[in-house]
Amino acid sequence: MVDGETGLIVDGDNLEEITAALAHLLLDPTVAEELGHSGRERVLANYTHERRVEELRQLALTTP
Repeated sequence: MVDGETGLIVDGDNLEEITAALAHLLLDPTVAEELGHSGRERVLANYTHERRVEELRQLALTTP
């Protein structure tokens, strides 16, 4: 995740940070939608089935 681009990174133990991030998203649905779209695009571009298969293939070729 890229903070502010594909989501919001907060300290999961800090209730104030969590509350502020959620309030930000609830008060500005456009930002929430943009983060969601950006996150989805990042996953589709970087975590395809084909890419994972190729990574595993390369790992198998380099492992004795």
